[in-house]
Amino acid sequence: MKKNILLVCLSIFALLSCSSKDEAVYSCDPNVNNWVKSNIKQIQSMKRSEWLDLEKSKQLAAGIAFTPEEKHKFWLEKLNEVLTLKWSGDEKKHISELYNWIYQNPDIFKNSNKESVEYVNFEKYMYQWSEEGKAKFGWNKQILSAIAMDGNKMIDITGNMEKRIKLKSNTRLKVPTEIGLGKTCSCYTMHNYCDNDADCVDHSTSKCNTTNMGCGWLTWEKCDGYCKS
Repeated sequence: MKKNILLVCLSIFALLSCSSKDEAVYSCDPNVNNWVKSNIKQIQSMKRSEWLDLEKSKQLAAGIAFTPEEKHKFWLEKLNEVLTLKWSGDEKKHISELYNWIYQNPDIFKNSNKESVEYVNFEKYMYQWSEEGKAKFGWNKQILSAIAMDGNKMIDITGNMEKRIKLKSNTRLKVPTEIGLGKTCSCYTMHNYCDNDADCVDHSTSKCNTTNMGCGWLTWEKCDGYCKS
């Protein structure tokens, strides 16, 4: 079972999207992957507060399993949280512009093909939006990551994230167990945004298993690296 899942991960996660005939894979850790499969219906109706209480590895896998509609709603709720922080008027306006763009473009979560019109428009907008944030407000990569890459709760305008006590168990969710195959990648090397000025080290160096989504802007990009100080 472990060997089969590893082979599927190596072949499928190297692609930008999986065909409908492929078995869905949410994590290269079979314990986490089986957890998602055993609870897919609950995960795809999960409230944001429930997602926040998951362990990091399960957050990533659950986010990949979300429906496009759920991802759209998730990021609108996240940015609403961000807007409650003590930004300047111009900063809040800039974040509101991102919120409005996402609100008006729900289709960006429906297609992970990098050749699609949705992806090209998405990449172009996020590049312009982030560069304007750097130039106008001096935002660094930690602040930008906290706003639009990390789904967890941002607690201040310097980019610090809430440290939640993860639940040891959730009575709504089954927890099948199996020996893991190593860590899943947690960042996108092209953007190289990690907390606390860490670097996103390529998966071949960090020995993490890649995924085709779950990192980068709005967790829309692949995860192909691991954050290392």
